[in-house]
Amino acid sequence: MPELMPRVSRELKGRVARPLIIEGLIRTGEEIRTALASGADYVSIGDQRFW
Repeated sequence: MPELMPRVSRELKGRVARPLIIEGLIRTGEEIRTALASGADYVSIGDQRFW
């Protein structure tokens, strides 16, 4: 599902006037960067290595 995230993030960002928070199934630093580059305002991660 992470490969769907950039497309869905861009679509949501264009439709809502609220901060976009991405979370779930994110496991790498590259996925964090992709989420932010795709329009996420925040990324929520449970993996303490990224805190």
